[in-house]
Amino acid sequence: MGRPAVFGLVAVAVIGVLYPAVASDAGNPLAAFVLAPLGVAVVGTQRDTGVVAVAAFAVAFVEGWAGELTGVPLGVRLLIVALGGALATFGAAMRSRREQEVVDLEVQRAVLTAFQEGLVPVPAPPQGILAVSRYRPAEVPLRIGGDFVDVISLSDGAAGFIIGDVCGHGPRAAAFGARIRAAWKGIAWTIPQQPARWLEELDHAFFDDRRFDGFVTAFAGRLSPGGEVQAVCAGHPPPLLLTSDTATPLAVRPDVPLGIDTSTRRRVTTFALAEGTSMLLYTDGLTENSRSPGGRPGEEGLLAALADPGTSTVLDDLLTRFGPDGFDDDVAMLHLGVAGRSERTGP
Repeated sequence: MGRPAVFGLVAVAVIGVLYPAVASDAGNPLAAFVLAPLGVAVVGTQRDTGVVAVAAFAVAFVEGWAGELTGVPLGVRLLIVALGGALATFGAAMRSRREQEVVDLEVQRAVLTAFQEGLVPVPAPPQGILAVSRYRPAEVPLRIGGDFVDVISLSDGAAGFIIGDVCGHGPRAAAFGARIRAAWKGIAWTIPQQPARWLEELDHAFFDDRRFDGFVTAFAGRLSPGGEVQAVCAGHPPPLLLTSDTATPLAVRPDVPLGIDTSTRRRVTTFALAEGTSMLLYTDGLTENSRSPGGRPGEEGLLAALADPGTSTVLDDLLTRFGPDGFDDDVAMLHLGVAGRSERTGP
C-alpha cells in the first residue's frame, strides 16, 4: 500500500469523525466520503484508490445505518458512494496506463532519435579535404529517409565519398540506405584505389539474391589532397563544379543504378579540382521538389541559384531557396573541396 492510500484512509477517518456532527444540518451528505478516493485517484495507483474506495464505502455504510436515513434515501446515497469509488478506481487505472504510455513513448523517442542520428553521419574526411553535408527527409517526423551520404578517410590518405538515393522513402528505405552506406565504408577501406569495385561489390552483395526489389542510384569516388578525383556514377545526377560565381555540370560516364544489372562493369571518370573550385553532389529530391516556390526547379533552377551572388553559403541557401515548405522527397547534399583552394563556403 502506497503513501496516497495512507493519506486517503486518514481522510476517510477524518470525514467519519466529522460526519455525525454535521449530518443533520447538512442533509446527511454521505457523498462526502467519495472525496477521499477521488483525491487518491489523482496521484495514487489503481490499487491505492481501490483500497480507499472500499474503506470509504464501509464507513459510509456504517454512518448511514447509524443515522437518520432509511430506505430509498439511504440506498441512493450509498449507491452514489459506491459509484464514486468505482469511477475513482477506474480513473486511477486509466491515468496510470496513460502515464506508462507516455514513459514508453519517451523511451521509444530516445531510441529512435539515437538511431536517426546514427543514420546521418558527420563527414570525416582526411586532413586537407573540406566536406560539408546536409540532409532533409521527406517524412519530417521520422527525420530519416532513403537518401544517404558519407565521407571517410581512406587508408591511403585520400577521401572516400558516396551519395545515393534508395527508391522510395521512409523507414524501409532508410534502413536499406544505412546498410548500403555501412557496406560501402568497409569495401572502400579495403580497396581504397578501386572506386569502380566499390559499386560492383555493393551490386553483388545487395542485389544478386533479389531480396530487395528496388534500385539505388549512387555517385561515389575518391578525392586526394591534391585535388584529383576518381568517380563512378550509377544512374545518379552528375555533380556540379563550383567556382566563386559559376556552376557547371561535370561530364561523367553514367552507368545504370545499383540493382538493375549486377553484371555491369562500372566505369571511372577522372578529373581534377583546380584552384578556386569545389564540387557539389546532391540527390534529385532537391531539384524535383514540387513544393519549391515556382514549381520544380530542375537542374536549370539549381544552376541559376548557384550563379546568384547571394548564394554564398551553398547548402543552407539551397535548402532555404528550394524547400521553405519542405520537400516531396528526401534530400542529401555534399560539398567537397580541397582546403585553401575553394572559394565557396561550405554550410
